[in-house]
Amino acid sequence: MAFVHGRPGPHPFHAALARAVGADFVFVDRLLPWHAGGAGRLRRYTSWVLNAVALPARRQRRLILSEGHHVVPVLMRRLRLLGADQRTAALLANEVLYFLYAGRYPPRTERALRTTLAAYDALVCVGSMLTDLARDLLGPACPPLYTIPSAVAEHRLEAFLRVTPAYERPALLFVGNGPDGWRGWYKGIDLLLAAFRRVVDARPDATLTVVGRWDADYLRGLVEAAGVPPASVHAPGPSETLAPYLAEASLYVHPARGEAWGITVVEAMRAGLEPVVSEWTGAREAVRRLDPDLVTPLDPDTIADAVLARWRLPLEE
Repeated sequence: MAFVHGRPGPHPFHAALARAVGADFVFVDRLLPWHAGGAGRLRRYTSWVLNAVALPARRQRRLILSEGHHVVPVLMRRLRLLGADQRTAALLANEVLYFLYAGRYPPRTERALRTTLAAYDALVCVGSMLTDLARDLLGPACPPLYTIPSAVAEHRLEAFLRVTPAYERPALLFVGNGPDGWRGWYKGIDLLLAAFRRVVDARPDATLTVVGRWDADYLRGLVEAAGVPPASVHAPGPSETLAPYLAEASLYVHPARGEAWGITVVEAMRAGLEPVVSEWTGAREAVRRLDPDLVTPLDPDTIADAVLARWRLPLEE
């Protein structure tokens, strides 16, 4: 098996999955690199063809698993470089399906993405939300679908069990990386800050901590646009250790637009924090089992209401 991935490397969970099935790791642009950004169309298209033709041990691969919707495996099939007994599959855990659903792409890009996804022999979706989206978007052209869960490393889970959240404080936590632009929209940071403005109106002592990689000017602009007091928002940057931030919060909030799962939602739950998540966050299926009221539409007022409702509960609840 070959696991085809982009640069700088695969997501840790996807890499662990590929290692578990004995796959060989192959950069999608091993020849004529372009995936790190800055390459023009000619270089990108040429790289697709070169890497389709020159995939190491191509004829010996029973399965070519792509991290995301890379074109190279599909092109190999189109160029008849694969035998009848060889299969391709895309591991889907990114924003593409929701962005297609939300109409975020130009028509030409949308057609290309739909064609590429439908050309795989199978789609492996992280979480049922993406499985449902793929089925609805691709319709009769949809390849066989397989749903897998996301996972947290065992050593991280053990660390979170030792956390005692600050339930008595009106403190919200969000963990996610931008740094800006479409990534900010995807993570729902604008919704979070708009909701937090309403929270602060009701609870002036409330605070919000945003952990992750964010452009300072971008985040400052969103804070100003939302009318949130700057002193109530803390942005310490990225961190490999989340336990201290979990221990300083009483609620976790994750209003993403189409995030396949949102592993930090599960990590927060493991630490004892209730999460308020959007209905377009894949981890909604786990959160609904805890309390359906914790899953909200993509609406700042509803998100704020859910937060304030939890804070009104007695601490023992």
